[in-house]
Amino acid sequence: MFEQRPRWFVWWYAAIAAGFFLLAITQAILGRTVWQVGLEFLISAGFGALSYAENKSQGRG
Repeated sequence: MFEQRPRWFVWWYAAIAAGFFLLAITQAILGRTVWQVGLEFLISAGFGALSYAENKSQGRG
């Protein structure tokens, strides 16, 4: 019924989440505004949730 996506999608989303997480930490160290850092953490959490959901939908979680 639904097309199975490759396993690397989980890692793709996880890598994007990790990148935004590291970017948020860097921006916090550099003294950016709280809302900018918070937005990057929120985006990171969103991609992390997407990675988790993709893992669960493939029946591997």
